[in-house]
Amino acid sequence: MSAVVLCCNTLEDELRLALDDTGLDYPVIWFEGGLHNHPERLRDHINDTLAGLQGVGRVLMALGHCGGACAGLKNFDYELIIPKADDCLSLLMGSMDNRQRVSKLCPTYFLTAGWLRHTENPITSFRQDGGLFWRKRAERAFRIMLKSYQRIGSNDTRATDLAYRE
Repeated sequence: MSAVVLCCNTLEDELRLALDDTGLDYPVIWFEGGLHNHPERLRDHINDTLAGLQGVGRVLMALGHCGGACAGLKNFDYELIIPKADDCLSLLMGSMDNRQRVSKLCPTYFLTAGWLRHTENPITSFRQDGGLFWRKRAERAFRIMLKSYQRIGSNDTRATDLAYRE
């Protein structure tokens, strides 16, 4: 049975590590991480991708449900495996229960290298140099987006080096 993986590019480092660790060489179809901000567009993109697959027996979805984007996916003539996870962070933390437990202990805004590289987020918008007006706007957005968190944490998935660099 042939298999293909459909994966958000924010999980690229982790998926490549998993494929290397297991020795699997499944083809991967990547999609843009920013689509999770628009669940209806993500669902349409996934459905279009699934409709175009041929000669496949199994599709492994490497993503969370991302705002309900997996609701309403169409059925095709292959097995579709979707993880039970609200978003990618739950996948990276092993389960939704683990994520909720950490959030209860101390509300944490988690970062991964892939998320920083492939999405618009407070960190990248803060670092973009657009002059004083845009910097102040980014600072305000940063404070608003992070106001309910007590800390920022990195998620060590072993897929990237977390060493501090200036």
